[in-house]
Amino acid sequence: MRLIFLFALAASLLTAGLATAKPFRHHFNEWREYNKHWLSVCPIDHANKASFYGSHCWATTYAGEEYEYARRHQLSVYRHRDTGAVQVSFAIHWEDLAPQSDIVLKFDAAPPVELAVAELEQRQTQNIYWLTDPVIVQSMLADMRASNGLTVSYQFADGRTEQVRFSMIGFTRAFKFTQTYAPKDR
Repeated sequence: MRLIFLFALAASLLTAGLATAKPFRHHFNEWREYNKHWLSVCPIDHANKASFYGSHCWATTYAGEEYEYARRHQLSVYRHRDTGAVQVSFAIHWEDLAPQSDIVLKFDAAPPVELAVAELEQRQTQNIYWLTDPVIVQSMLADMRASNGLTVSYQFADGRTEQVRFSMIGFTRAFKFTQTYAPKDR
């Protein structure tokens, strides 16, 4: 009986520590917070609002195979520090998507949604695709909050296809972090 009590106590202490994420100051001069499978980041000094980095806070998660420094697939949600506008990005490291293909999003217990790659923005990189339409983004955020996972299907420029599953566990708190830290320096 005593062993069971000690095991239960140790388990509750471990899970209590995991459940209460705390922001910390990273050596890159950013506030960061880990919420289960999501990392939230907000630069402390956003004086350089002309740069994308200085004008946004974000929450991000990774999936797929591991490479030297990152996983192959990345899903991020960015919040503009002044306007509050939200954008979603899909990054597929070292690959280009077929320009006439669709990205298919399948949230748990929701019908699939197709996004035309040609309608997504590409900025200064080839392998990051941006969803900026506010109506679609808000719908996606609602699905992200309500789901445990998102399966994304891609078709690459060479014709291959791939499906990857992103965890939504921790997303709601990670996204709330961007709302809390975006408006001001701390």
